[in-house]
Amino acid sequence: MSPPMERETARTHVVVGVFAAALTAVFLEAAGRAVVRRLVHRRYARLDRAWARTGRGWGRTDAGS
Repeated sequence: MSPPMERETARTHVVVGVFAAALTAVFLEAAGRAVVRRLVHRRYARLDRAWARTGRGWGRTDAGS
């Protein structure tokens, strides 16, 4: 049977574990924000294309719409 871990080694393990968990959380948050940003960008690009197809005179009384 091996002896228990030394106090300093155990503390190092805890610090590295907390750091790894925080780094994982930051990575997941950044990835989620990147996905949402991409989706919003695509949505606005679709809206821009739709407005371009509609034309400049949409909603104007003299445009014949």
